[in-house]
Amino acid sequence: MRSARKTVRWVERSETHHRPANLRRLLLCLSLLAIAATARASDAPEAVIEKWEQRWSFARDGGMTYQEIKHVRLNHERANGEFADPKIAFNKDLDTVEVKVARTRLPDGKYIDVPAYSRNEVALPGAAGWPAFAGLRQLVLTMSGIQAGCVVELEYQVTRKPGGFAPELGHELRLDHRYPITARTIEIVAAERVPLQWTIAGPPPLGGTQPERKADEGMQRLSWRLRDIPAGVDESQAPPWQTRCPRLVFSTQSSGDEAIRRRLESIQAAANGADESIKTAAAKWTADAGAAGDKLSAIQEKLAATFSVVDFDARLQPAGLRPASELLRANYGTSAEATALLLALAKAVEATADAAIVLNLETSLSEDGVLVGPSAYAVCLGERGAWDASSGRIGRAARWVGSELAVRSSDGVSRTAIAEWESADESRAACRGKLILAADGAVAGKLTIELSGLFVNAADLRTTEKQKGRLQSIVGRIIPDLQVASFAVATLAESAFVATAEVKSARPLPVIDGVYRLVLAQDDPLCGELGLPLAYEERKLPVRLAGPCAEEIDLTIEWPEKWAADAIPAALGAALNTSDAAVFQNVEAGQNKLTLTRGVRLSSRDVALGSVRAPLNMLRSERCRTLVLRPEARKTE
Repeated sequence: MRSARKTVRWVERSETHHRPANLRRLLLCLSLLAIAATARASDAPEAVIEKWEQRWSFARDGGMTYQEIKHVRLNHERANGEFADPKIAFNKDLDTVEVKVARTRLPDGKYIDVPAYSRNEVALPGAAGWPAFAGLRQLVLTMSGIQAGCVVELEYQVTRKPGGFAPELGHELRLDHRYPITARTIEIVAAERVPLQWTIAGPPPLGGTQPERKADEGMQRLSWRLRDIPAGVDESQAPPWQTRCPRLVFSTQSSGDEAIRRRLESIQAAANGADESIKTAAAKWTADAGAAGDKLSAIQEKLAATFSVVDFDARLQPAGLRPASELLRANYGTSAEATALLLALAKAVEATADAAIVLNLETSLSEDGVLVGPSAYAVCLGERGAWDASSGRIGRAARWVGSELAVRSSDGVSRTAIAEWESADESRAACRGKLILAADGAVAGKLTIELSGLFVNAADLRTTEKQKGRLQSIVGRIIPDLQVASFAVATLAESAFVATAEVKSARPLPVIDGVYRLVLAQDDPLCGELGLPLAYEERKLPVRLAGPCAEEIDLTIEWPEKWAADAIPAALGAALNTSDAAVFQNVEAGQNKLTLTRGVRLSSRDVALGSVRAPLNMLRSERCRTLVLRPEARKTE
């Protein structure tokens, strides 16, 4: 009996002894399962567009109906902002909006409809506060029950009255999305007499480019059915999506030139609505101007300073523009209306002035000429140039790269390419000179700044204050604490600015552990102004620049005779030297001085950062930017 009790006790002790080990094994298994589940969840996209249908119907009387159905599965809260609060833009004076379905399907299969109090009509961003555009609205639907695994379902229809939109503006659709799409359907229906144009550009979408065609009851139908479209890549500062994603463009105009001509005629019609107030304003604003180009520049500058340009989707605008005299009194309008007013004022002093459209060859037109939308409007004086109502004379500038100017001609429409920068030698930021460190750590010297091409905006250099500000922006990207004390301009032209500046430090260099540290700016003029994304990250798309460009810095730094250099910037030599890019830094040390020469050259408008990032980050590192000086030379042993 005693032996049996001992056996029982031993078994109890044995089970108690092994229980923690078993528990640890169980917890380990659960942890591994949780890690595996997390890994599977992290592999899943943040959202999946399970169903996406869009349908446009153009009626015989000029009306239009747009229908959309979208079902999106949300797997992560990062995707909520785009889909959990859908927004429907419309013009309440012209459109009728019908929301047929707005609900959330929960993971357990239950549905939650959007309640009435979560359907809010607000002013359209960009148009709010302007009486002429008070009809532009946005219906915001706030979905309920949003959680991981739910599906947001939306179906609505917008019907626009005949004549309620400008038919010359085409439509464009990006066929992929930054989230994967399971099934997508696009349908266009139009009366047989409507001249329907369409094209698909970019990488061919899954399912092909040719639509299904049907004709019944005097209507023509085109439809595309696409499946399993992978997520597209979107990264900051990348080339426009129109150049790298599948794109459908369609229009109800017979040709792109016909659409351009009609748009120019609408601007001309608004400019013709001028009265004596237009002539009075034009005469007053050009009283001190001589040539026709100077007069138009004077009018544009006055208009840019006083006229408010309201920016929103042009397809929400009524077909007609307000008359110029009304625009002058209101002092606000769309970019097309601002151009109509500028044209009316220009014609009051120069009869040859005409309207023009700026077309970006990547985004404004499809490959076969369908007009999607102008990138800007302008007033043209023939060979004497063209002026944008907001930014002034159109020329070789970052905004107009890859664009052409379209004007009416006897043959229909004529186009002229706007010059752009083709070589890095045309756009340079260069700085050379000498800096001297005084015994108290103060820095002073003389620098020559040479800017050209995309580093120059002549319109922003018209005053002494603006010229000094531009020089200060360059000097501050060489040594942050340097200030421009005085300067003299040697050259100021449309694409060139050269000046010599006397500079000094705002305060003496601080003494830390008995040494002075002179540190160059981390982001030099080129990297600072281009804003290159140089963080160590995987990037799939190139970075789009305004054009090829280069930077050159040649700096001599001198210090007192008894000082010693504990450390000087590292010399990299040619850290990178290819046909597309170059990065270098050379350092030559002498008696109580050093000469630092560094440069960057980007020879293409689209830069692949894979090979450029590491050399540029080396140039930005402290070891390549830091000069350490000891006030008293070390005693030799």
